[in-house]
Amino acid sequence: MTTSKILHAGNVLLAGFGAMLIMMSVLVYLSVKQDIPMVNKNYYEQELKYQNKLDAMQNATAYKADFQVQRSNGIIELSIPAVLAQQLDEGTIHFYSPSSPERDRSFNLVKSKVQYAFTGQQVPPGMYRVKISISAGGQEYFHELKLP
Repeated sequence: MTTSKILHAGNVLLAGFGAMLIMMSVLVYLSVKQDIPMVNKNYYEQELKYQNKLDAMQNATAYKADFQVQRSNGIIELSIPAVLAQQLDEGTIHFYSPSSPERDRSFNLVKSKVQYAFTGQQVPPGMYRVKISISAGGQEYFHELKLP
């Protein structure tokens, strides 16, 4: 067989098509094996409740300056508004780690307590979003802070 028959346009086209199929198959295989973690497992249920969250965020804007978080010497100090602490029905502080759900931590709020302190054993070092949810006086409040 001569090289002119091997390099015939039809053969080259067929070889290129075969290479493309192999490459696409490899990409599909790799994409199926890729683990893409969701931010939340129950994403759809949270989406349905999002309007309630928007309302709670709007309610919290009046107290925005009173929500404070800081980190010093490995201790995280958090302050919530005194008015909300006095009327507290229930509430949570959620330390959300965007990089790893295993590092997320949640703590319940205590009525009349304005200052909270967390050690490195309670909340491992790293970057967190602090999500504060409060139910007080028949209203819902939600505020989110970035932990420096």
